[in-house]
Amino acid sequence: PVRLRLLEIEPALKAAAGTAMEIDDCAFPLLAGIDITRYKIGLYVTSGALAGVSAVVLTARLGSAQPLAAAGLELDAIAACVLGGVALAGGIGSIGGTLLGVVVLGVVNNGLSILQVDSFYQYLARGGVLVIAVVLDELNTRRRKRSLVGAARSAEIAGGATIADAATEGSRAGEFA
Repeated sequence: PVRLRLLEIEPALKAAAGTAMEIDDCAFPLLAGIDITRYKIGLYVTSGALAGVSAVVLTARLGSAQPLAAAGLELDAIAACVLGGVALAGGIGSIGGTLLGVVVLGVVNNGLSILQVDSFYQYLARGGVLVIAVVLDELNTRRRKRSLVGAARSAEIAGGATIADAATEGSRAGEFA
């Protein structure tokens, strides 16, 4: 029962977040009778709780609550996610990849601080890392689309395969290529 419960969670969370790329992943929770509303509420509650925890940690670190204390950290969050493999269009990404992106960006920030690089140039370097990550994400998206089109064409040639089968096969080919 625990394994079945774990198998239910990922497609339900993807459907609740509205980021499922595959046709089968979108339809699965609804066809299986899984209550997506419950997962959506859970996602919002978890997000709010983690934002509160991060606010408490930042306030403790600074020793005071200042409204502009975290200004500019949005760039770091987006860059870490994109570095970790999260697609800007949505639907693709993993927690492990995002954590890896956070570690890489942290190492870059720490290295620049240790080298006593001016803060202006640190922002410039982080922006450059983000631009490189976005370019790599765009190239990966194009490669994934090409494999999806190739799978659809081969399904047409073979006959009998549905569009959903071609989409599933194309996205799997993009994941492992």
